[in-house]
Amino acid sequence: LLWVRLTRIVNKINNPYKKLIFSILKRYKKKITIIPFSTSPHQIVQGSLLKHIVLGAEMGLKLLSFYPKLNKDLALCGLILFNIGKVKIFDYDFFVINKEINQFIDHKILGRDIVREFASDLKFFSSKLLLEIEYMFVLNNEKSKSAGHGVKSELLFVRYIDEFVCKMNFI
Repeated sequence: LLWVRLTRIVNKINNPYKKLIFSILKRYKKKITIIPFSTSPHQIVQGSLLKHIVLGAEMGLKLLSFYPKLNKDLALCGLILFNIGKVKIFDYDFFVINKEINQFIDHKILGRDIVREFASDLKFFSSKLLLEIEYMFVLNNEKSKSAGHGVKSELLFVRYIDEFVCKMNFI
């Protein structure tokens, strides 16, 4: 059911974002549906990564109607792919974590690498669009959070929704 909900959201996104997202989701479907969102006790639940992605994307889709100046496709792409790097950290047996990667490389950087790999396979994907998506991953740090100005609005939109969904898991 969650996968169907995610697919419906992706179908509301325009190309080339849609093709990029679907190619990544197709490749990592099994892992996305199995692995947990995190190793925190409240989130080490099988399939919680998929749940997190769907909740964030659904929330973003509803909120975008209140922010017409935002690039809907970029924001939804960011919400769906923001945590995709976790597929490189968790093994299929979702309690096994690649500790070497998890210890030294943030999952956001791994996500950016996944996006780069798949975008390079899509010959029509422009470097400008790729840079906008990469921005979502690499500027997700405390320095850019506190700076506020000069940060792309879609990045803040994605970050705040992602943080909200994370915090709501405590309820």
